[in-house]
Amino acid sequence: LQKLRSKLPYHINLIDELHADENAHTRILVKLLKYKDDNKFPILDSFLTMLSDYCPGIPTSIKAPEVTFGREYIDGAIKGFDSHGNRFGVIIENKIHWAKDQYRQIERYIESFKENISVNNIYVVYLTLNGYKIVDSYSLTDKAKSDLNVTDDGNGRFIPINYRDDILPWLTGTILPNCKMKEEYLLSAIQQYIDHLEGLLGLRKIDKETNCIMETLLIEKLGLKESDSVVHK
Repeated sequence: LQKLRSKLPYHINLIDELHADENAHTRILVKLLKYKDDNKFPILDSFLTMLSDYCPGIPTSIKAPEVTFGREYIDGAIKGFDSHGNRFGVIIENKIHWAKDQYRQIERYIESFKENISVNNIYVVYLTLNGYKIVDSYSLTDKAKSDLNVTDDGNGRFIPINYRDDILPWLTGTILPNCKMKEEYLLSAIQQYIDHLEGLLGLRKIDKETNCIMETLLIEKLGLKESDSVVHK
């Protein structure tokens, strides 16, 4: 493995070196969602459209958006008005590094939004690294489930998404290809962030090639079968 890595091009990612935690990832997402061009918020609208795949009732376009980080202890928040002039809000709870759920956490966040938003217009995004972490019942309480219309048959307005299957494909397939070349710093930031996420998930191309070679060597050395492969599946 050391021999293979010594032959690879020198790799540096600033986000890797800064050891980004949940707060850093939320700040990056919030900064992207705030991007404005010609009085429009294309990244924010695209994000809402992605969420609509899981929750068809969520507005996919927003007027007078307010995107915040860390206000009232909430990781990220989106507030604004839909096309009919109704106020709605999206709570973003980031668990990319498996931070523990807190007692009545989501319930408390919903209650804070109820001050100026109808409960039927409140949505919660539960964001994890790869979808393996499931929200605990002491955070998403029965009261919170009722507010969000969560039932045994559906998630209602509770939207569990993850970086591997949702955020990363969204960045690589939608946001980066449509980023204007003049926005050089935005373009650079997105490229760095994509690379960082691929590193967290073990999806960098250079890592995948190395892993394939290493696994082939191990299969041969240990006398295993190709059917035992994990990387090649």
